[in-house]
Amino acid sequence: MIEAIAQARDVMVGMAKSIGSEYPEDLIQDIILTLIEREAAKEGYLERFFDDEGRIKLNYLFFVIRNAYIDLKRKDSKWKTVEFQIEKDFRSEGEPYDVEADIANQKLYEKVVDAVKEMDAFHRQLFNLKLRRGMSYREISEGSYIGRNTLAHGVKKIKKHIQDATRED
Repeated sequence: MIEAIAQARDVMVGMAKSIGSEYPEDLIQDIILTLIEREAAKEGYLERFFDDEGRIKLNYLFFVIRNAYIDLKRKDSKWKTVEFQIEKDFRSEGEPYDVEADIANQKLYEKVVDAVKEMDAFHRQLFNLKLRRGMSYREISEGSYIGRNTLAHGVKKIKKHIQDATRED
């Protein structure tokens, strides 16, 4: 199902342009990655995009694009659509509580969160799909029609960005 939606990419880009998106390709790419994530979380999620005869409901797709664009504009023209939570408890079971280590871990956690928030939509979604959910490059590529090398390069950029953001001065 995601393949059929991704094949309608040109139509979707046209819709994004018609509502005034400055970066229609990025908006559509973000939407496709979000749909992959939602389908992985809830099987059958994408069925709402198709009519009884298996054709894509373009009007529904338009509303999805419009809402994503409005969300983008509401958030001060910054892509902050990906919500995530990283497990913060770095202590092992039975390990004594170390206040200084806890403070250092909290600061590191905050630096990682800030670094991820600074990333563009594509890299935040890729962070979520590849590094947090553990999806393979193949799974992400098949659903989004983004090349595996592009995805691997994106993960490399994400890791470097987080390393730079968490590096001690």
